[in-house]
Amino acid sequence: MKKGILKYVPDKWFKRKKPRFVTNFTDHNGVIVGKGVGIFTDYNELTKEEYIQGIISINKIKSDEDKFLVLDNLYLLTVEDINYIENETGLSVIDGKDARVYFLTYVLKEIHNFLGEDLTKKEILIISDESSKTYKLILNLSKEVRFLTVTGEDEEEIKQIAEDVYNNTGLSIFFSKNINRILTNYNIIINLKDNVSLDLKNIRSKTIIFDLSLEKNLSKALEKFNSSLVIIKDFLFTYDHFIMESELFEDKGEIPSYKYEAFKDYNVDDFEKVVVHDKDYSIKELVDNKIRYRIPIKGLDNKK
Repeated sequence: MKKGILKYVPDKWFKRKKPRFVTNFTDHNGVIVGKGVGIFTDYNELTKEEYIQGIISINKIKSDEDKFLVLDNLYLLTVEDINYIENETGLSVIDGKDARVYFLTYVLKEIHNFLGEDLTKKEILIISDESSKTYKLILNLSKEVRFLTVTGEDEEEIKQIAEDVYNNTGLSIFFSKNINRILTNYNIIINLKDNVSLDLKNIRSKTIIFDLSLEKNLSKALEKFNSSLVIIKDFLFTYDHFIMESELFEDKGEIPSYKYEAFKDYNVDDFEKVVVHDKDYSIKELVDNKIRYRIPIKGLDNKK
């Protein structure tokens, strides 16, 4: 079934998967902010290799002014795939991670406001991807939390982040190389890393988990291990105020973080929902239906 911009494109245009210009995207002042290009009319029988090669075919019509790519089915790709596409096209693929990092603190505050609980008393673990986003996330959280642990492979990099955060905010960060033995300490786990291995049985069933990574490998493993865990994988946003051609950009009421990030204009008023187990919830719905009345699994929740 054709969705979004593809609904308006004749099938005969894409029999050989050639990229075709479909529309300009304009803001409410008539300024062109992007362009819509169609390559496929149907993803159902498309292999990943065909999808990637189709994306790379954008080289045939791109201009020197084009800098970024927003993809319809980003979830089909790995980090390695994205690196390959960027190298072949010279365009940056927007993955939404920056937007997820930006809004995470807001979401955490709202969850705990609805719960009537004090966020500053919660112990938080950040699994670092050793990028600048770890530092941005910690800075965003620093005014709202007191107990923060960071783990990652590059100990020197994390120590430098901890020093910079302390100098800028006064917040002391605990670093742990082997986190598995203390996983039961944490109320909240925030994962930025694509390839991470944790001792899943040590994660408390009432822990709230944010998987901000692209590939969601941690989410996939946790959902198989304990389906009652609350694992927030993405945020959804309103967007029709950004562009006139909103139905061509996305045919749903909200857009995921990687599409929202393309607008480069973050505002909490645009935030709508979270994605948990591939279902959408407002924060109030999430708290009422998924968090407030969860039953702890015996043996995993000895700590309060």
